[in-house]
Amino acid sequence: MEFADREFRLQTNLAASCFKNLQSGLWKIGRIQDNPGLENESSDTFYETVKHPFESDTEHRCFKNKVSVVLYDDTKSDAHIIHWHRSGGWFCVSFSPFWDQFEPRLSE
Repeated sequence: MEFADREFRLQTNLAASCFKNLQSGLWKIGRIQDNPGLENESSDTFYETVKHPFESDTEHRCFKNKVSVVLYDDTKSDAHIIHWHRSGGWFCVSFSPFWDQFEPRLSE
């Protein structure tokens, strides 16, 4: 479905409740190009190393629970990346307090 806000238009792969979250403002869109380092998994700005939940001796890199990002409307926000569309060059963030319970998720 296409998301539109003033002059900004973006074809998304969101449907149903996900698209409603975007329309209602619970989610917002950001562009990868506006957030240097977002695709670089070695970046400590956006990524952290965590232990695998079922294999304690295995670690992997993932997005931090909350990251500071620039959104499509040039606002800056600390939010949880909820949807990632690398090939489309965009992502969605959520402002839901639900994600706050997972702070911090640092490796031991």
